[in-house]
Amino acid sequence: MRPHALATTLIALAATSTSQAVIVWTGGGNTADFYDSANWDFSGSAETAMPIGGGNPSAATADDLVIAGATLNETSGAFTNIEIGDGLSVTLNGTAFTFANGNGFTGLNDAADVLSTVNLINGSSLNTQFSAIGITLNVDSTSSLIFRGGG
Repeated sequence: MRPHALATTLIALAATSTSQAVIVWTGGGNTADFYDSANWDFSGSAETAMPIGGGNPSAATADDLVIAGATLNETSGAFTNIEIGDGLSVTLNGTAFTFANGNGFTGLNDAADVLSTVNLINGSSLNTQFSAIGITLNVDSTSSLIFRGGG
C-alpha cells in the first residue's frame, strides 16, 4: 500500500472508531452511596456529575460504570431500578452489591432494543430483586448472583 493511501486509511479508521467512556467508582465520598457524585471518577467521561441522572434512579447511565473493591447497598425506594444505557455495562470487580429493597438493574425500554450488560468478576456478588428489559448478566466462576424476586 502506498504511504498516502495508508495514511488516509488510518485517518478514516481513527475518525470512525469510537471508544466507550468509563466512569469509575472511587468511594471518595462520605458514604458508600451509589448516587453520591463524590464516589465516582468522571475523568474518563464527558459526564461531570452523578452517573445516573443527578441522583434520579430512573435515569439511564450515560457511560460504562466500573466498581472495584467496594461494598454497596443501594437503598432507593422499593421497585425502582438502575437503568443501564443502550449497549453500556456495569462491571463489578471484587465488589459486593446489594439492592436493599425490591430493586434491580434494567436496560432501556426503547426502540433501539440494544442489550446492556452487568459483569460480575473476581469474587463479586450481586443480591437483587430482579434484572429486566434487555440485560445480559455475565457471572464468572468466582462470583455469585442472587435473585430474591419471584416470577
